[in-house]
Amino acid sequence: MTGYIKANTDYVNRVAFEEICGRFRAAYADSDALHELAAIVKSRPCTIEKVKESHLRGEFTAEAGHTLLFTIPYDEGWTCTIDGKEAEIKTVLGVFMAVDAPEGTHSYEMKFFPAGMKTGICLSAAALLTTLVYIPADARRRKKQLPAPEDPLPVPEG
Repeated sequence: MTGYIKANTDYVNRVAFEEICGRFRAAYADSDALHELAAIVKSRPCTIEKVKESHLRGEFTAEAGHTLLFTIPYDEGWTCTIDGKEAEIKTVLGVFMAVDAPEGTHSYEMKFFPAGMKTGICLSAAALLTTLVYIPADARRRKKQLPAPEDPLPVPEG
């Protein structure tokens, strides 16, 4: 629900009021449902360890038919393995990543390697190799084009 608070602008500067109060939002949560959801989350532990920016790992416990959800935006560069076996990453809500979780307690690893990185590395290596071959070849070519040194002209005395 979104709404606005109407103010009597005779007493309050309208711009200041809109900046301070602006929109308000209200939400309602069923306390019993929230406690039930918290109990479910606690009964299915999941850990996460950041090995480095592009490498995560952890453990989880799941029942049959469950999904392991990562609140990381989906990107094709991510791969996931569960107990060392590759798991298919799916999108959830068009944004987040998820994998089907096998029943029981398992370990997982998430690794990120940007799409196009291999191509970029190969092109950069090819350019570097071309440059390293070209520079000595060009130096040899220039050396061949230089005129042979001539005898210096005698300087007149005098």
